[in-house]
Amino acid sequence: MTEGSGRIKPRHIVGFVLTVGFAVVIWLSSSTVVTMEQLANMVSRLLPISPETFLAFWRKCWWLFVKGWHATEFGLLFWLVFALSKHVPRRALTATLVAFGFAFLDEWHQVSVPARGGRLSDVVIDGLGIAVAAYLLTRKPDHKRLPWWGWILGGTVVIALIWVFANFPFGSFG
Repeated sequence: MTEGSGRIKPRHIVGFVLTVGFAVVIWLSSSTVVTMEQLANMVSRLLPISPETFLAFWRKCWWLFVKGWHATEFGLLFWLVFALSKHVPRRALTATLVAFGFAFLDEWHQVSVPARGGRLSDVVIDGLGIAVAAYLLTRKPDHKRLPWWGWILGGTVVIALIWVFANFPFGSFG
């Protein structure tokens, strides 16, 4: 036995955490649905806000939190796969395919979950998170930095696209 061969490598730990983390995401999306009223009651117990006031806010802004989290979640998945695949040729493509594949399978499996549904428009929203992560992680070191207004413009476009796909869904699997 060579020295150090019995040690667990950090990438294996990250891979394990990634696998467990996304298994938990699948389990939660398969087993829990929180209604707006339940959420409003939970929030009103934690914050000094009435359920009615929270519901009025939530009906207008839900998409930013729910769909914004989806984009963030799949951007993080891209980042984790990209980080774990340092020795894989075309690792950005590999990370993109894994993340998009997971996004598609996640939406497809939601068809069989009561009170849930799968949509291609949600896969597109997940893809926005993947695209942002891919851009940030694959820029060349000598690439000219984006000016401050470019970040604001880019962020505004991403948020606007999330709003469009959240409020005008298409491609229902069910």
